Amino acid sequence: MAKRLLTIFLLSTAAMLASQAQNADGRIGMCMSEDRWFDLAHELNVTPADSVNSILYKMAVAMTHHYFNRPDSACTVLGDLLNNHQEELGDNTLSMAVLMGMNLARTDRYAEAADLMQSLCGQLEAMGADSTQTAGLSIMARQYSVFAENGPVCRPLHPAGTYRVPMKIDNAMHTVRDKASEGHFIAMDGRINGRESPLVFDTGAGVNIISSRQAYESGLRLLDAVIPMAGIGMQQGHLAMADTLRIGDMVWANVPFLIVDIRTGNAEVDSTGVLLPPVIGLPLMLRMQEVQLDFEHRQFIIPAVPSSNPLGESNMLRTDSEGLHVAAADGDGQPLYLHFDTGGYGTTLLPH
Repeated sequence: MAKRLLTIFLLSTAAMLASQAQNADGRIGMCMSEDRWFDLAHELNVTPADSVNSILYKMAVAMTHHYFNRPDSACTVLGDLLNNHQEELGDNTLSMAVLMGMNLARTDRYAEAADLMQSLCGQLEAMGADSTQTAGLSIMARQYSVFAENGPVCRPLHPAGTYRVPMKIDNAMHTVRDKASEGHFIAMDGRINGRESPLVFDTGAGVNIISSRQAYESGLRLLDAVIPMAGIGMQQGHLAMADTLRIGDMVWANVPFLIVDIRTGNAEVDSTGVLLPPVIGLPLMLRMQEVQLDFEHRQFIIPAVPSSNPLGESNMLRTDSEGLHVAAADGDGQPLYLHFDTGGYGTTLLPH
């Protein structure tokens, strides 16, 4: 729902600016309508603010802060737009309000995010929208509400410092009847509520994932919220909370997991009953701030102080589906945008 609202807004912005396609407003509007966030960030860096429509400029800044994981500054810009420029925003107000709710949640202001999303649902219903149109907002409102009631989420219990964790390879899901098949997961050892468990390190996972059996064995607390999850088909995942999660000498309290019984789609594999180990995804990685993958020494390194960026700008963005996209280039220097997924065994390209 949130993505659809933002898309509607961006398309309307592009249509409005189509006749001005060669000026700064047009270039920035087209970048937004086509989801070209790296290009948008570049345009904002080289374009004087006073040469762009002020409201459009602020919306573009808010979008780049959202996609490049700067939620605090996104909230500041969005707050200004919603508090002082609603008349100029017009029909775009709803889209900006949804973005505000998402970034409030990213800054752990879950109660405020839940109230805002619930308020938007109420306003849409008063305008005649049915449940299919408000379903996405309702799901987010409920998720944010339970996090507010059970937080602070992913609260570190370990002191600041540099941590090193041994890196392992887990191929349990890729072994069928004692025949090793291609594919492995990058993993580490951990403890969920004190119970030992291997953990898959998956940058392609927007949530932490655990099976229903593992959730029961680890004593996770069920939360009153479900989230749709796309994978092999669409499933409803039930949110649950681990009181503690330990990885090496690092410990966090109140770590959310989505309970999903993943099936590979391969009947022979699924019939073995072998389970994917619990998956550590983006929520916990964000708390770590920086994770270095040292394959030579087979270890993860979480530095006490994040490294300075040698590029001077970000080459990675956070997508609407909580994935990570990395900017690269092909042999001719043409842009190439990659989905960064440590849960994937191979490197793949679509035919085009």
